[in-house]
Amino acid sequence: MKKTCVAMAAAAALSFMAMGASAAPQAAGDKSDSVQIKRASYKLSPSEFSDYAHLFVLSNGAKIKFTNSVNRYYAELPGEGRTEMYPQAPGVFKTAAGTRFEFRQEGEVVAIDQLERLPMAQAMAASGVTVLARR
Repeated sequence: MKKTCVAMAAAAALSFMAMGASAAPQAAGDKSDSVQIKRASYKLSPSEFSDYAHLFVLSNGAKIKFTNSVNRYYAELPGEGRTEMYPQAPGVFKTAAGTRFEFRQEGEVVAIDQLERLPMAQAMAASGVTVLARR
């Protein structure tokens, strides 16, 4: 009887702790500084990214390069570093920070929204500006 009571009390305590952990408020940062990116179910065909894997010149004269490595895709400002981007739809990619790349005209032009959210481009553009780049 004593063992049964102890087991029931332990089970109740664990249950209560689990409920408390799941109901606890989670700390959240400033919503304007973060974007939640859910990995899209869109998968690129093996040759699809080849239309985008080039060096592009931004409208302000800076350059951006798109590369891939084993089904991972990157945007890179030469000499500044790179950040991973995730396919969302044909010709559309997004970074975890919310920068959106949309390739147009068969990969000849890319429209970049929120360029300033790239870690290596913080000082490049004003907030919320769409930048165009050409090969």
